[in-house]
Amino acid sequence: MEYGPRVPRLPRWLVACLTVAAAWLMAATARAGEDVAPSIEAGREAEILALFAPISLGAEVTPGWRLMNVEVGARAIRCVVDGPGGAHATLTLSHPSSAPDARASRSFALVAEPAGHAALDALEARVMANDRGGFFRLRLPPPSDDAPRTRSPSVVQAWATDGIVWLVGLAALSLLLAWRELSDAPRWALPAAVGIAVVGAAVRLVESPDAALDVWPYSRELPVAHHALRGPALAHVSRALGATWTFIDVTHTTNLVVAALTPLALVSHARPLLGDHRAALLAASLVALSPSHVRFSRSDTAFIPALLLSALAFGLAHRAACDRSRALRMAATAGLPALLFALLVTRPLNVLFLPLLVGQLWLLDGRAPRRRLLALAALETATGAAFFFGSFLSAHQRTISESVDAWLPLRALRALVTPRLDTLIHPAVTPPVLLLVAVVGGAALWRGERRRLGFLLAWIALFFVGHSVVLPSSVEMQARYQLHLVIPMALLGAVGLLALGARRQRLAIAASVVLAASPLLHVSFVRDVAFDDLREHALVRRARDLVPAGCTVLEHVERDHEARFGRVGLALTRGVVEQRFKVQPLSADRGRTLRPEAEAALASPPPCLFLYEGLPCRGGAPACRAARAAARWETALEERFASRPYDDTIARGMPPPGSPVALSLRRLAR
Repeated sequence: MEYGPRVPRLPRWLVACLTVAAAWLMAATARAGEDVAPSIEAGREAEILALFAPISLGAEVTPGWRLMNVEVGARAIRCVVDGPGGAHATLTLSHPSSAPDARASRSFALVAEPAGHAALDALEARVMANDRGGFFRLRLPPPSDDAPRTRSPSVVQAWATDGIVWLVGLAALSLLLAWRELSDAPRWALPAAVGIAVVGAAVRLVESPDAALDVWPYSRELPVAHHALRGPALAHVSRALGATWTFIDVTHTTNLVVAALTPLALVSHARPLLGDHRAALLAASLVALSPSHVRFSRSDTAFIPALLLSALAFGLAHRAACDRSRALRMAATAGLPALLFALLVTRPLNVLFLPLLVGQLWLLDGRAPRRRLLALAALETATGAAFFFGSFLSAHQRTISESVDAWLPLRALRALVTPRLDTLIHPAVTPPVLLLVAVVGGAALWRGERRRLGFLLAWIALFFVGHSVVLPSSVEMQARYQLHLVIPMALLGAVGLLALGARRQRLAIAASVVLAASPLLHVSFVRDVAFDDLREHALVRRARDLVPAGCTVLEHVERDHEARFGRVGLALTRGVVEQRFKVQPLSADRGRTLRPEAEAALASPPPCLFLYEGLPCRGGAPACRAARAAARWETALEERFASRPYDDTIARGMPPPGSPVALSLRRLAR
């Protein structure tokens, strides 16, 4: 039989709206999940034609050859010259990463077809002379094809893919599902759920560090933040207020909103799983006050949206299976694949949620017709299979083959009993009281609800083993990898508090008081950002205001898209997304110490030139030494500290922990 309160049948117009919204969400999340790459935005035709000045369209380039067409695509510019007898030749300008072996100007890789053509050589010479660098200012999802752009996205499309609209939709869905689950609970239950979310938001505003706690903070982009920065909602507000918001600020703020919504969304999963509105509210409270969740709430980590989306996916699947309203079941079923896809593209390892989502339906056997549960299981499996075989396997097959081996279970067992690697038993990360009440909750479920206990233990084991592929050296980084364990621990802890309250009320009250104070008791862990990577990120954010707009910044990076000032310079200013700086990487291939563009900037400096020596310069990188020696510099900002690695991947090859680190921003002395 169906589970849930009896409520009036939903109007058909509302069902239609919910179905359309589900279809829109699927299209929008599909767009959000695409990789981003250096892109050419619309409206830059005049700037592009200026690259060939004084040669203009239709003008003769060399005798008999004219520049007849300049096609601007999303990824490249294609120039066509026509000659005698209908002959033609093409020069393609693209991002240097797309053709690393081609001749390059400051911004472009230049590919001539055929090579050595006199007219194309003349065009190349004009581009080399006119290109000032920094042409590629944005990284956008690839379009369905790279055809020349003729018009901007429609208003409907712009708003449908706006990140702020997505946040509003996630908030509305969280509230709707919580209301639906608590409709037969006491009247105070829903206001209590909203109040828990508000308290959690207040705790995060006060305590969560505004820091880059993920890896690769200069290249990764969260879908919501990406589309919020480039959507019409923030653009309108920015123009109205004359405000500027950096991409980093937008990322951390949108993640903060997502984190604040998570306890409310969890109610829609905890209530049917635990069968008690009190347990659901306690679980939401434990997440709202979780030191680990508070620590990562105002950062760039993809685990934060993954927790919200997974809670909503569980809640929506329950509505699709058990709601008394046929209309709402249909709408939930239509929206479930979109929500699952959004969850999967947020972080590839979220594929581990798929067996849990199917397992949830197994727990609902007896509450809904078995045929309906099998259909939902097939829908979830098909969505997961489409993602797994469509993009995940091809993109991560090498990583899987290198990391997943027969020793993985043994590594997981070793991590299980090592406090540095198991944050559930690390007293600085997980409150010891929570671990104790979770054990009590497990014992209570063992006596009466073993299937639910098996589900929660499988959840912990699945993600614990899955994340044992990487075992970092710092507890703080391991807390990030094991952030998914916060939810099942909160669910077990909620059961434990109720079981303890039934037998030892005073003990349950004392445990609740300690858990309520856990953000304060664990504040040293929550606010610990004294790591190499985090210090550098904070420094370049401060440095942004010291470098005037339009300046050229030289910096050494291992990959072009990892430029520090490329990320901190990306901002929304008075409604326009712009790149504040012209970033020129120093490092060169094929045995050169410096790139020709960097050598040219040092030999004939632009009016405003800075040199940033960051973590990649540690260990005496030749490019950094060469740039420092090539000119006279003044120190604009500097920071020194003892090394404390945060992420082993980035720290590999660097001097050992405790060695001195010096970061500096220098301006050219005049």
